[in-house]
Amino acid sequence: MSLFDANTNIYRRRRGFPGQEVDAAIEREQEYEELKTVLRRAVDGGDEVTVAVGPEGSGKMTLVRRGLDEIGDCRDFNTILIDCASAGTLYRTLVRAVNEFRSDENALSETGYAFARVRTTLEEEIQSRSEPTVLVLDGIDELESVDELGDLARWNNMGVVAIAEIWRYRTGLLRTCGRPSQ
Repeated sequence: MSLFDANTNIYRRRRGFPGQEVDAAIEREQEYEELKTVLRRAVDGGDEVTVAVGPEGSGKMTLVRRGLDEIGDCRDFNTILIDCASAGTLYRTLVRAVNEFRSDENALSETGYAFARVRTTLEEEIQSRSEPTVLVLDGIDELESVDELGDLARWNNMGVVAIAEIWRYRTGLLRTCGRPSQ
């Protein structure tokens, strides 16, 4: 059985209901330490997109959240989590990221703006913050194009973490965690 099979029991639950608190990732210590290393680089504004790849239900999001929580114990940063499957396009994904910084009355509409304007607006919102921002994109493999992600990761004060079941995009700027599905 592969380490990333969805049926693998990878967590020991410590308290409460499943999903409340993860004590240890069984047989995932090496991957988790690698993930924390690249997440620290994302928080520090690294110029790569960190990608966690594995089948649905394999614990990618849980490990990313746990890693960011641990890093957050020592460092201040913003985390924005966007569900790319519900957004449907990179344009709407970025609009939703902008709107995480804004009040409802100042929110951008998901239509009607040039992509370049949305991208510039997001960059301005991120640069206006004193602490770094980590943009976590869950279900990134649901989007047709992610060509802009490398550029986002190069912005000052910005880290990008992508979570995918299958990574089917070019890999020039990526730091991949996990074992990509074939």
